[in-house]
Amino acid sequence: MHATDEILTYESQKENTISKMPELAIHMWHFPKSKLEKLKSEAMAKTGDSWISTYDAIMSILWKTITRSKLELLRPDLSHKVVLVHALNTRKTFDPPLPETFMGNAVALPRTEPLPISELIADGNLPELAQRVRGSIKTITPQYVAELPEWVAGLEDRRWININMNSFLGMDLAGTSWQGMNVYKKHNFGFGVARAVRFPDPQFEGYVFVYPSRAEVKEDACDEGIEVCVCLEKSCHDRLMQDKELLEYAQPRGV
Repeated sequence: MHATDEILTYESQKENTISKMPELAIHMWHFPKSKLEKLKSEAMAKTGDSWISTYDAIMSILWKTITRSKLELLRPDLSHKVVLVHALNTRKTFDPPLPETFMGNAVALPRTEPLPISELIADGNLPELAQRVRGSIKTITPQYVAELPEWVAGLEDRRWININMNSFLGMDLAGTSWQGMNVYKKHNFGFGVARAVRFPDPQFEGYVFVYPSRAEVKEDACDEGIEVCVCLEKSCHDRLMQDKELLEYAQPRGV
């Protein structure tokens, strides 16, 4: 997923080739606490099993608006189906749960059900998108985790596992959450806890990182909410910064 100068082609629009790697733009976005309450309320389905997490609400609005920001660059067929793929911590899903001292990777990669781009970017669909995010998380059950080693054992080359998505200069979106990190509470190296945690110059595209809240360590943080690192091609990020729907809930915060 690192930047190269090789030709990159979007699958559903093979004539759309990019002969030189475009400039990437990495920016932090802040969802204030008050705006998160509004976003979560508007992303909550009105009937049935409607519970969603704050993470579900954030990912639903980002999935929609980031997809919209890529249309001008990639010019996809709007009937093309896309997915959101995101990392999920499975430590507590194991039976028994993995101990906190376990140093290995314990992440699964749930995917939303494929959705046509035209439906993803439609008006008034945040509840549906949030339920799709929530539904993907629900697929990672104890049985799924228990059977995963057996699936990996059946691979011909277990050193490499390919993820079926097209997010780097493609129309899918990849994401991960670091909200469970306790860096702002416990990572004291003798001079106090960190005031901000950042991923230095991530060379990703079509990827978002949801960060833990800085509300407990930041000055004047009465409305401090959730930070998200968004990695996009520069022209797409420029369009995202003008997206009125996203700006209702979040603002760019720099790098």
